[in-house]
Amino acid sequence: MSDVPTAIALYAPKKIPPTIWTAIAPFVRGCVTAAQPESPWAAIQRMSTVARFCAWAREEHLPLEREVLFTPDTIERYVLVGPRPGVPTARSCRRSGGRSPAAPPGHP
Repeated sequence: MSDVPTAIALYAPKKIPPTIWTAIAPFVRGCVTAAQPESPWAAIQRMSTVARFCAWAREEHLPLEREVLFTPDTIERYVLVGPRPGVPTARSCRRSGGRSPAAPPGHP
């Protein structure tokens, strides 16, 4: 990818069903764009993290609203019960990735 906007626009997850991705993609792209990733690689990593988190949130019937999803309580719940619970590496990655990828710079 040559730039961050292109990386965000062209991102398509491999493990999220297309019907779910279609429903959450605009929200995920908006969150990652607001986070202002520094490189195309960082944008792709954030897209992956936020997409998985939002797919889980949709399954949990949570509204796709930043103020609801990107809170310590919701992120901790995802860490504990989201995809692949009980795998320490996955939990720590989800926890660290969930707090900042969708927050604008300067926000937790």
